[in-house]
Amino acid sequence: GRSLVPLLTNSRYKGWENIAYSYYNKGITVRTEKYRYTRYFRKEQPVEELYDHRNDPFENNNIAGEHPEIVQQLLPAWNKGNTGLYGDGNTGMKKR
Repeated sequence: GRSLVPLLTNSRYKGWENIAYSYYNKGITVRTEKYRYTRYFRKEQPVEELYDHRNDPFENNNIAGEHPEIVQQLLPAWNKGNTGLYGDGNTGMKKR
């Protein structure tokens, strides 16, 4: 694990990412300060969800299809959270 001491002693510590992960309903979610991105390991639609929590805090408008560039920005963080819990990642969706 990583020590939390630098974060606790220096509020401007640059080595910390405000990212949270969750695993639910055969999906992996990465949550940043602004977005929530989920990719599901299933064949039903949608297999991707992206919500902008600053403009849509109640998650009424899935913007994944409209903003593939944001999805691309979040994928490295999402991949860090992909522990293999749901298998090999075959979601029935096109590779990015």
